[in-house]
Amino acid sequence: MAASVLEIAAGGGQVSLSAFATDSNGTKYDNADVVWKLADGSPGTVFGYGNYGQYTPPQLGIAQATTATVVVSVGGTSKTLAIKVTPNPSPTPDPLPNPEPPPFTGPPTGQPGLSLIAGHLGSQAHADGAGASARFQLIRNALVDRNGSLFVAESPVRPDTLFDQDTMNVRQVSATGQVSTVLAVPPSGSLALGPSTNIALDPDGNLLVYNKGNYQRVAADGTLSPGVAPVANSIYGAGQRYALVAANGSSYKTAIVKFDSSGKTTPFVGSDERAVVDGGASAARFTDLQAAAVDTIGNLYVVDGYSLRKITRDGITTTLAGDAGNFTNVPLDGRGSEARFYSISSIAATSNGVLALDSCRFNCGGNSLSLRRIAPDGTVSTLGPMPGAARLFNDLAGNTYLQRDSDILKLSANGLFDVFAGYGDNSKLDRDGSGSTARFLRPLMMAADPTTGNLVVAESAGFGSHLGPYALAGLVLRKVTPAGQVTTLTGSGGLWKAPPFGIISGLVFDKAGNLYLSEFVGGGDPRSGPAYGGAIYKVTPAGVFTGFAGWHGTATDNATQRDGAGIDARFVAPALTGIDNQGNLYVDDQGKARRITPDGVVSAALTIPAEVGKVIDSNGYSYAVDTAGSTILRFGFAHGSTTIAGVTGQAATLPGSLPASVDNPRGLVWYGSNTVAFISGNAIVKLVLPSTVPALR
Repeated sequence: MAASVLEIAAGGGQVSLSAFATDSNGTKYDNADVVWKLADGSPGTVFGYGNYGQYTPPQLGIAQATTATVVVSVGGTSKTLAIKVTPNPSPTPDPLPNPEPPPFTGPPTGQPGLSLIAGHLGSQAHADGAGASARFQLIRNALVDRNGSLFVAESPVRPDTLFDQDTMNVRQVSATGQVSTVLAVPPSGSLALGPSTNIALDPDGNLLVYNKGNYQRVAADGTLSPGVAPVANSIYGAGQRYALVAANGSSYKTAIVKFDSSGKTTPFVGSDERAVVDGGASAARFTDLQAAAVDTIGNLYVVDGYSLRKITRDGITTTLAGDAGNFTNVPLDGRGSEARFYSISSIAATSNGVLALDSCRFNCGGNSLSLRRIAPDGTVSTLGPMPGAARLFNDLAGNTYLQRDSDILKLSANGLFDVFAGYGDNSKLDRDGSGSTARFLRPLMMAADPTTGNLVVAESAGFGSHLGPYALAGLVLRKVTPAGQVTTLTGSGGLWKAPPFGIISGLVFDKAGNLYLSEFVGGGDPRSGPAYGGAIYKVTPAGVFTGFAGWHGTATDNATQRDGAGIDARFVAPALTGIDNQGNLYVDDQGKARRITPDGVVSAALTIPAEVGKVIDSNGYSYAVDTAGSTILRFGFAHGSTTIAGVTGQAATLPGSLPASVDNPRGLVWYGSNTVAFISGNAIVKLVLPSTVPALR
């Protein structure tokens, strides 16, 4: 057995391990049946596959030096290895913190403006702006053109599906992180967009947008003109352009060519021969060239199989780390050939070596990629998992960037990635907590309890909108107190026991603090097409669920609209729309208005009182959300509508003085004196209304 180190501090990274059987001549034998474990009482964790393993010490909780004993067994034979674990004298920061920009502050208490109640301000949306004030949707690609300009291709997010893969925006990011839209959907010109649409650079380094072989050059003002196909696998840097090329008829890239100022290519290193040989330009051989990067002095770094190799400006090739032809299931830290990579997807050159995104497969904490550093001497260290990471790249000045799902990070002088442009969606899972520590997963609608001031938020149980084809049945309700404390009411670990539930379609509180919920039963879009069915439920302040009207049943049971009391009534596709001053509920049942009395009697609603579904202030003005426009509107008789919060077309939650900025707002409710609350992106926010308006007469 062997280990990269025999002493490590708590929270100090990982120890690379290996174990081989040997014969009398010392020859090592591979064995896939090796079992790795820790002896009872040993701190930390161990993971191994075959002859290689990794030991990870605990992050905290080591008060004095202790020993972790690694036990390796194969057949009936076991060996042990002791690793000393010492206290961490000073807690080290996570090398990969979830990057957060400086917090957005709301207006002074009681002053008109927008402020956060709970949740996360980042989201996948579209908003131009500076740094973390900008928003990206699903980022497909990011690249740097010949002038050093950074361009980002994104897929729009639609309310009824995950992402619209048939359309695309092109955004430009300045050197200071200012984001602007260059090419919006739909584009000008003749380009037919589709799922394969993306951006690239032509042979001269100009920006292209393309789909199915149709290349269009993008001008600075976003107009399109016929373009020239890009050179595949090109790399720019330090005033030079290279391309990784394959031998005729081969899928393996085993040579590198260099471009001159006229665009002509000349051989640089490698040949048609597939091998692993270090040496000069004519002697060097490669087995499977993949990702590449250029540092500021012109050294070229390439991923070759399962290794990282360095090529100087004059063509001298050396292997820095890994073994090009040696696949391993477990990435290993170490120096030079001791290190192992699983599958490097991208690299970037830095002043302290090379950063690589490597698949960590089994031990990445649910993340598919981890960040690894290769020092100039070939020492490989794993920095940690990278949630949402897609690609590392450099600009022409040598700065290092990380492309994620919905933001771009930049490597700072302290060695950490900071937000450069966008503010990513950090709401992939529910999390109870207070204020900005809480997380909401696809919040859809909201109601306010008039007796306590608590908000109840309904989340989508599936992907996309509750009306879309990706919606799934199930009920997830979250409670938000006026202090911003978030708890889960239903679902796994929830406080309330909910019955089998369809697709949530409405939430309403009465004056006594009872919550009413409507559901659809069945799949697809209940707004049109065949009958579905559904029911209305009542939840008491104590969290007791009872059926109130209609019947959960099945779509076959509920193929009609029928008036009646309680479970004798039938709905096709009920959606609660509001409650009147007498406590009667109102339902939109696939276009037909229906009323439910406080006793649960269902009948047709011949008229709908003015207060139903409205948010009205003491002066008689009503308020509504413009979800598509990302604004909050105020209405008054003979006064028309006025935008009081948000900027049309800018979908980002940015608290502060009005107009501030909101992200596809929904679930608007009255929230106390001169204040409304609503869902903005993945956050719950409150808006103190401007009060300098006359009362309506």
